[in-house]
Amino acid sequence: MKRKTIDIRLFEKARALEQNDEPGQALTIYQRLHDQVPDDRRVIGRMLVLYRKLKNYKKELQLIDNTIKQNKETILANRNAWVKANRKIAKINLALGRSLKILDVKGLPLLEEPFITSLKKRKTVVRKRLKIL
Repeated sequence: MKRKTIDIRLFEKARALEQNDEPGQALTIYQRLHDQVPDDRRVIGRMLVLYRKLKNYKKELQLIDNTIKQNKETILANRNAWVKANRKIAKINLALGRSLKILDVKGLPLLEEPFITSLKKRKTVVRKRLKIL
């Protein structure tokens, strides 16, 4: 499966707009890039920073939730496709992963990627900000 990539020229243009204190225009470009490639972490990271600067915590929380949900769906879809293609090996792999405590009962990894862990930490901060406002 070929991964989609973002248009790097647009990304650099958005970064330039960001540095010229035009976060609204940069955010629209980042949103367009995010619509094209929803799992690009550079774009997600920049969007989160801009939402934070603009104090738009609702949008930031929504983006965090969508990213975490999409990551889980991607992991599950990749796992299911691999299990379907490799049934015998998958059965052995699942048993081994459970015994080593790296997979849960459903066969999903217990360890998270650092990016997702940082998003979950940020999510708690954003929720506190929303309660204050």
